[in-house]
Amino acid sequence: MTFYFTRFLDDITEENLWYCFRKWGDLREIFISKQKNRNDIGTRYDFSRFKGVKDAHELARQLD
Repeated sequence: MTFYFTRFLDDITEENLWYCFRKWGDLREIFISKQKNRNDIGTRYDFSRFKGVKDAHELARQLD
């Protein structure tokens, strides 16, 4: 299960996100793009991949 995140501070690192997101499940990968999102006022974005998520809607609600 892969989640897309945007609108986080420029000084946030993959390590920061790893520490934050790992409490919600088996976190396998975090990717922060070096490019900024053109459609969202030039904000950064990332993809975080979890394995074994039983309730994707609940995880999305908690991460929101």
